[in-house]
Amino acid sequence: MRKQIMVSVQDIKAIKTIAKRKEKENYDFYAFLKGIDMPEAEIDAMVHDLYHKYAGEVDCKTCRNCCKVSSPVLSEEDVARLAKIKGLSTFQLKHEWLKANPDEPHTFLVNNLPCPFLEAGECAFGKNKPEGCGDYPYLLKEKFTYHLHTVLDNYDKCPIVFNVVEMLKHLVWNR
Repeated sequence: MRKQIMVSVQDIKAIKTIAKRKEKENYDFYAFLKGIDMPEAEIDAMVHDLYHKYAGEVDCKTCRNCCKVSSPVLSEEDVARLAKIKGLSTFQLKHEWLKANPDEPHTFLVNNLPCPFLEAGECAFGKNKPEGCGDYPYLLKEKFTYHLHTVLDNYDKCPIVFNVVEMLKHLVWNR
């Protein structure tokens, strides 16, 4: 039996096409990981290692697909910090750029996509970006299987997530 070589996929259009084709497979993998008899810390370590591998291969500054198709969840603290950076009151920032998050009280989403703070391919807030943006694509969080649904929601949006999930399938599903 020949060893399969895994080549990372970075083209968003290709990822979207593959993701559509693999919807059922991803659902089955979700169910498999939820019931796997493997220590959570071991899964986390695998995911963290894979994240570092693929994050080194993907140029987020060139991609920025997350900024084009998703809104981060902004806390009141994020809003206050971002308003200060933009030289606006929190009321102005909320009124002009944000909307209430229907899923989480006291949090906000950008009101239009792509993110209105994406300017010339860069975040207008630089290193002061919202917490949700700084944590994206959420692969370094502990207890990976507890937030697997969120990860799979980003499978077709982020080359890092796509490649980590595909390699994780290869490593744990085929044991």
